[in-house]
Amino acid sequence: MQKKYCYFCDKDVEYEIKDENIKLNIDGKTIEFIGKIARCSLCGHEIDCEEIEKENIKMARKKLALSYLEENIDISECNVISLQCINCKNNIVVISEKDVKNLHCSFCGGKDFKINFSILKR
Repeated sequence: MQKKYCYFCDKDVEYEIKDENIKLNIDGKTIEFIGKIARCSLCGHEIDCEEIEKENIKMARKKLALSYLEENIDISECNVISLQCINCKNNIVVISEKDVKNLHCSFCGGKDFKINFSILKR
């Protein structure tokens, strides 16, 4: 089992990864999702784990983008749009709606994309 430093126990400890409900406030919106938390096996406190935090941030961004889509925010109201090529999974960031028209992947030439997230409103 892996070990990380626990500030409460003041030593390297084994830890468990648990699925927990996480609430974050981003751009004035409360985002709630099930994320992963590393917990000390000895005291149960949360332990800093960069890999898990990156995954939680990615999940929070996707939830935020989905919340905007649920509000029917037009793509033209966004400053930054993150797309993923369906063919090769390459991520592309575009600045405006006009950049999305006639877009093709610079790696594989694909023209089919899915929206990862679009969160910065004008």
